[in-house]
Amino acid sequence: MKGLNQKVDIFFLILITEIFILTTILIIQEGIDMKTYLMFGITFLIVVISFYTNVVIGLLMSLGAVFIYGSFLLYEAIEGNSGQVYFLEDYLWLMVFPIFSATAGKLGEYINELQKMQNKLQKEIIDLITIDEDTKLNNKKSFYVDLEEEMSRAKRHQFHLTIMMIKIQYYDELLSIYGKSQVNEILRIMGDKIELATRLEDKRYRIEREMFAIIMPNTKLKEAENVKCRMREGIEQITLRKEKKREKLNFHFKIGLLEYDQKLEDPFVFKELAEKEIEYDI
Repeated sequence: MKGLNQKVDIFFLILITEIFILTTILIIQEGIDMKTYLMFGITFLIVVISFYTNVVIGLLMSLGAVFIYGSFLLYEAIEGNSGQVYFLEDYLWLMVFPIFSATAGKLGEYINELQKMQNKLQKEIIDLITIDEDTKLNNKKSFYVDLEEEMSRAKRHQFHLTIMMIKIQYYDELLSIYGKSQVNEILRIMGDKIELATRLEDKRYRIEREMFAIIMPNTKLKEAENVKCRMREGIEQITLRKEKKREKLNFHFKIGLLEYDQKLEDPFVFKELAEKEIEYDI
């Protein structure tokens, strides 16, 4: 979004520069005195600066230009040949400077406000997303919300609760061997295997690029061990399609299990303790 906003600013500048160049060419063809052309150039500069800063700075610049040009007109009236001043050629610019600077400044402020609103909406949309794009499982944000809820329910009703962590070993090496598209396919298949190995009431997540998690309500550690066996068997059978053939995937993963201790209050601590159980999986 930030890059898009920068492009809007750049192309606006290009557009008004092109208009300025075209107008300059037309003015030169029609013939114009140097003073008028200089005023036109100053107006263009004030518009650009007002747009990229704000109304206040633009008006200050225009007032400075009005003061300088007004002083020049006064000097011409006193010291000039006839003291005659033409409205369109002279006093018109005293109104053009502040009017154009105010318009350009307000336009810039409104565009900046729109860009801020777009950025805010973009952030809110991202915050609402709870599905992992590759596996279609729930993501890390959803995991912590659900885990805290299940911990509260287990503690309140004295239910059992177990979480399972599945970690792909040597993830970076897997990427270098198979490439991102193939690894994404592996992750998708793993998501399917996890769905098949778990019950309807279990909740499944991808919480890191190489880590999956499963929340198993009303489940003792011993019962979760049975799910672990099914999980391992399913993941070990993953195959990839390669040149119209199926190739069994040889990769390493570990599974950790931890049953909820009702002394735990923090879901982040519960997750970290469960993750440590991965180290003991052989």
